[in-house]
Amino acid sequence: MLDLIPVIFNIVFSLLKLAINIAVFVIRLGLHIWQRLTSGGRRDLQSFSRSGFAIDGDTLGFGQHRVRLFGIDAPEKGQRQGGHATRALRDLIEGQTLTVEPMEYDQYGRMVAQVYLEDGRDLAQVLVAEGWARAATAYSSTYASDMRDAQRNSRGLWASAAGIPDPAAFRALSR
Repeated sequence: MLDLIPVIFNIVFSLLKLAINIAVFVIRLGLHIWQRLTSGGRRDLQSFSRSGFAIDGDTLGFGQHRVRLFGIDAPEKGQRQGGHATRALRDLIEGQTLTVEPMEYDQYGRMVAQVYLEDGRDLAQVLVAEGWARAATAYSSTYASDMRDAQRNSRGLWASAAGIPDPAAFRALSR
C-alpha cells in the first residue's frame, strides 16, 4: 500500500497541472473574445504598401493576412468562371506594389480594404469595370455604374451568355 502513495501523488499532481493549463487557456480565450467584442471587430487599421497574391477573384494575401476587396463579389473557386476571375486579379497585381487602405474586419477575420494599384487606380473598380467581378450592391453602390457598363459592353465574364454567376447564391448553396 505504501508503494502506491508516490504513484497516486504523481497522478494527482499531473491532473492538477492539467487543470491549471486548461484554466489558463480558458481565461486567455475569454480575454481574446472580450477584446474582439468590445473593439467592434476593429483592430489596427493602418494603411500599408507591399506586393500581394491572389487567393480568389476578390481576396488578396499578404503573407499570413487576407484582405477582401471592398464593394465587390467575384465568382468563387469551384464556381463556374471562378478561375477566370482569379487569373484576372493575379494578372492585374503581378509585379505591383499595392497600397492597402483598411476599412474594417469582416466576420471571418479578414481585413476589408480598398486597394490601389501603383498607377493609383482602385483595384476593385478595375475588376468590376473589366467584367471580372460584380459590384456588391448590398454593401455599397460605389461600383454599380461600372458593373452596368461592363454588362452593356459584354466585358470579361459578361461576354458569356450566362454573365457572372452570383457568388452569394453559390456560397448559400454550398453551406
